[in-house]
Amino acid sequence: MMDCEKIREIVVSAKVLNVEVGLQDELLNSGIIDSFSIMTISEEIRQQFQVELQFEGSIRDVFSTIEQLCQFVEKNLQRQADSEP
Repeated sequence: MMDCEKIREIVVSAKVLNVEVGLQDELLNSGIIDSFSIMTISEEIRQQFQVELQFEGSIRDVFSTIEQLCQFVEKNLQRQADSEP
């Protein structure tokens, strides 16, 4: 299981509302992040983790909480590692 603190730091740097953000706090529904923040967060994750993000299903589900986002990144990292020779 990856440490979600780095993901939390990325979300905090891109958030819209000036509030504390916990791992299970609702991000989109509460307005902590918006659609522009999603693009910023996605790009920062790509750069920091050197991972291509493959979105399947609802982006709203992926960005619902930091824990969900962390699991999504972990899944993409594993997918990328499994596809490397």
